[in-house]
Amino acid sequence: MQLKKESYKSINDLDTEYEFNAVTNDDVYNDFRKILSESILERAQKNCAVFLSGGVDSSLIASILQENNQLPIQTFSIGFEKKDDDESEKIKLVSKIINCKNEMFQCTNDDLRGAFQKISFAYDEPFS
Repeated sequence: MQLKKESYKSINDLDTEYEFNAVTNDDVYNDFRKILSESILERAQKNCAVFLSGGVDSSLIASILQENNQLPIQTFSIGFEKKDDDESEKIKLVSKIINCKNEMFQCTNDDLRGAFQKISFAYDEPFS
């Protein structure tokens, strides 16, 4: 076996390959949205559900899936007792905006304590 070092692209090649000034923000947005949507839809199984955390990533994935489904998609979320950790209001807002069917599970501190040992046993790398 022989190792060979190759460079995929060089920063010096960019000027000759792309005309940066010809690209508008709308072009970049539309291209990104198309690529992201295709990627999500390619991986999504029929009747799949989404874990909706209230963050940007899960909200974006859920909204793209919902746009491409006639019926409301199923999303699941976890709410917490501690208000600093709870994203319930964001999740409710996202669910309403994208018109999905969200099921919220409330997690107490006792639930977390009880699950910690099971989770740490099953998890195979450092976890904080």
